[in-house]
Amino acid sequence: MKVRSGKGWLLFAVAPDFPRDVLPADAGVLIADYWLFRNKQLALPDLYRTRGNYTYAGGWNWRAVMATLLGCALAWGGKVLEWFGPKVGWLLELYPYAWFVGFGGAAVAYLILMKAMPPAPVPTAATANE
Repeated sequence: MKVRSGKGWLLFAVAPDFPRDVLPADAGVLIADYWLFRNKQLALPDLYRTRGNYTYAGGWNWRAVMATLLGCALAWGGKVLEWFGPKVGWLLELYPYAWFVGFGGAAVAYLILMKAMPPAPVPTAATANE
């Protein structure tokens, strides 16, 4: 296969199932955050501010990243391990339901992490003057 550098579609050519396998975990985190954690309260202007409700240390919400990785690991961990030799029966049994397992695992993990270790509030321009 001839590969040209700088093409964003390379990941999809090499691993065509990647979007299908990662999307459920991403959706689980996003839906859990908006519907359950924030109770459908969206501070729209803060989405575009460098310091607001959605600002995290270093620019990353590590809780969301960890929850996404956990959801992905639950969804297709058994299949990946099978490629390398070891077979983990209970993980292989989850693979046919990967969409639901990834979505649910990521959503539950995100809610637990956000409740157990909430992000520190970032001072905004309004609170810095107080």
